[in-house]
Amino acid sequence: MLNNDRMVSSCEGDVLGAVLMQMETSLSGGIPFFADLISFEYDRNTALLWHCGAAPSAICRKFEETTLNQHFRVDGGNKKGLTNEFSMKAGPITLAQLDEDGDGYRMLIAKGNALDTEPFIRGNPLNVRFDCSVERLINTIMTEGFKHHYSIVHADIENELVELCRWLGIIPVLVK
Repeated sequence: MLNNDRMVSSCEGDVLGAVLMQMETSLSGGIPFFADLISFEYDRNTALLWHCGAAPSAICRKFEETTLNQHFRVDGGNKKGLTNEFSMKAGPITLAQLDEDGDGYRMLIAKGNALDTEPFIRGNPLNVRFDCSVERLINTIMTEGFKHHYSIVHADIENELVELCRWLGIIPVLVK
């Protein structure tokens, strides 16, 4: 609900994630989706981004598909907590991750296209076909040691993020 009103909030105490979400909101005018990359398919060049049901409903695929549920994991599942479960809308996206590596800050950046994703799993699933090779993206994440949270915004803001990185002394890690 806060993200719908452009008051960014991330999950699990990820402060850098919230800072990145504010950057994306300011640069795009859009509403970011905070997610985990939970699976990928090299042969389809896609990755599944997902989170437990905290995505802003303003970017849902079809509002009539939204369902309010108790969290599926808290205290053994389906006992407390609230999730709003639905798939996200399709269209161009920019994925980013802001990270501190001990010597400063760096930002992973990759563009792609969110695909029409059926609500096949609890939470908020979004399949993305990346402009780069998904194998290259996964290899960069793993070899460079990026953490598991990513922020996705429905806009092409790659150039704006690179320029912002230059202004702030952040090392951009572009995956093309």
